[in-house]
Amino acid sequence: MSRQTVEGIIAWHERRLGDVVPEVVDLAATVDPDWLVVLAQAHAQAGRREAALEAIERFGRAPGGGTREPVRTILTADVHLELRDAERAAALLPALRAYGDTAVVLWPGATFLGPAALYRGGVLALLGDPAAGAELDRAEEVCAASGFAPFLARVRALRASVGRTALDGRS
Repeated sequence: MSRQTVEGIIAWHERRLGDVVPEVVDLAATVDPDWLVVLAQAHAQAGRREAALEAIERFGRAPGGGTREPVRTILTADVHLELRDAERAAALLPALRAYGDTAVVLWPGATFLGPAALYRGGVLALLGDPAAGAELDRAEEVCAASGFAPFLARVRALRASVGRTALDGRS
């Protein structure tokens, strides 16, 4: 599972999770139902919207909460950002706002998901909210100060994909 986790993280950053779907399906069925969110992201990155929504719906029905709740929220937000699903993403904003400037860790010492401001800013940009620019600025500051290069690249790619006018609330 460790090798699959590392390879999955690399595929996530390279936006090729769709290439590892069979392995993810196996992990969701045999190891932990939380892998369903990774399956959802794999389908989203591969352009399979309906399959992504089905997986994220199944993920939402799986038991959750506790210390893993921020992880579940961040990963769900990332799927909705990939799908450009503003309505579903908006439902996550209260939780994303509550995380402030935290950096979210999937498993202590193993998997880092980046600053919450990246996902909060992404959801706000998707909604055309002018506060998105400030959130992505903050995410960029946190990433640059902490050396989170892959997430700094994601902030910059998100900015480029939504455009400056959307970030300023002029979409």
